[in-house]
Amino acid sequence: MASSTGQRPWLFAAVAFWLTAFGIYLVVTAVILWRAAVERLDRDGFQPDSWILMGALAIAVVAGHDIHLQTRTWLALTAFRIILTAWAVATLWIPSLIYFGFHRVEQRPKLLRFTGAWWTLVFPLGMYSVATNMIASDTEWRSLQTVALVFFWDALFAWSVVTVAGLLRIGHAVGSKHSLRVR
Repeated sequence: MASSTGQRPWLFAAVAFWLTAFGIYLVVTAVILWRAAVERLDRDGFQPDSWILMGALAIAVVAGHDIHLQTRTWLALTAFRIILTAWAVATLWIPSLIYFGFHRVEQRPKLLRFTGAWWTLVFPLGMYSVATNMIASDTEWRSLQTVALVFFWDALFAWSVVTVAGLLRIGHAVGSKHSLRVR
């Protein structure tokens, strides 16, 4: 709204919402980590939906990138530092999420069966690709463009696998209901 109307109050509102979202992220992340550590709900690692911990930061990078581009004051540098930090923390989430994901499947291979929770892996991968591409353009670190491309293909592959698995499950459910009616 700020860029299309030229009215600065929209930019201040965007910054306020953006910073509020960071605060909410910190609270939600603390609760998720507390439950994982204290209650030990799943001793074999995180669920696929734990990828939202990384994906939320990637979304914050994308939103912050737009704020960074529209500011010309001290806020531009501050916004850039925040998005760079958010991107770095999102990047740091990835190894642990991959480790716990593989560890979990290794302990219980049946977990590879399709559930709706696998969709929560797809969007964060795509958002990380977009966020990394934005950081690459802002910093002119060309190697990050390659990282963004790798994550794009990973997200597309994950989307394809989850889509096919979901369609197969729907087909199986429809087929089994049909065979029950025939009997």
